[in-house]
Amino acid sequence: MSKDLEHLAENLADTVNGKGNMKMEQIIKLLSTDGGKRVLASLLSDGGARIKTAAEAAKNGNLTGVQSVISSIAETEEGKSLLNQLMNSNGK
Repeated sequence: MSKDLEHLAENLADTVNGKGNMKMEQIIKLLSTDGGKRVLASLLSDGGARIKTAAEAAKNGNLTGVQSVISSIAETEEGKSLLNQLMNSNGK
């Protein structure tokens, strides 16, 4: 995983835990777009188990699951676009 995506994983985990510099509203706004909805649907195809597991691990400081989820998102052009938008909105 690239350093940018690792940094994004850390920021997402921190945001979920209330410590990040990303704005949850911005994340929700991006996930509300057509592309975001498709990426989210793909992530929830297992009933959300993978995301839940990654979030629980992140609460304990283990970002491996979050990084894995981000890597799978980055495998599609739509996912890459969404991740780029998240990285570019970081801290804004």
